[in-house]
Amino acid sequence: MKITRKWAMPNSNTFSINSIAELIARHIDGVSVDPFANSNRLATITNDINPEYGCDYTLDALVFLRTIDESSVDTVLFDPPYSPRQVSECYKAMDETVNMQTTQSAFWGNLKKEVSRITKPSGKVITCGWNSGGIGKKYSFDIIEILLVPHGGWHNDTIITVQLTKNRIHFLNKNKAKGEVMIKYIGVWGGLFGAAINIPSMMQGSGMNICVFIFCCATATLSFFIARS
Repeated sequence: MKITRKWAMPNSNTFSINSIAELIARHIDGVSVDPFANSNRLATITNDINPEYGCDYTLDALVFLRTIDESSVDTVLFDPPYSPRQVSECYKAMDETVNMQTTQSAFWGNLKKEVSRITKPSGKVITCGWNSGGIGKKYSFDIIEILLVPHGGWHNDTIITVQLTKNRIHFLNKNKAKGEVMIKYIGVWGGLFGAAINIPSMMQGSGMNICVFIFCCATATLSFFIARS
């Protein structure tokens, strides 16, 4: 897991902070969704309950996420309100009802459940908050990178977590293992190829090519035993 710490001035628009924008640019891929987009246009599909931001959708985030097909999104940008107070402020600003459902932990839990549902098995979620919990192992996500952004004084750090589904991690590890095997056996293949192309010349009795043939066979044999070790 990679952990980085970069100071920045506080900003209500999280994605406009340079270090956070750089992290997102490195990781965002394919079909992307941002249910709390604000004025940002980093994702393929954007939503914000405030119509003034001109997003693709102006729905409550949970309603918006429930309109998206299961396992259809490559990257989710998840920057919800960080506290019950922030949730209350957002809803009151839009003359929406503030109740127990919108200020208790279930608010975030329901959102995470939907984020997990819409993310592809090969997908990725970038989460912002005051903690590094992210979507969580409960929904089979593992953290691969954390960015801590302190703002000085008594401000809370903004914490960005990048998470992959466990299926994606298994896929990457499997491909890495395949690549290592290919590298290990390249000497074997090279030796066998060299021996094969020298067979015609060797059949004509060329002493030099017989030596080359023996050398290639020896190289292939040695490489095979090194690769197996």
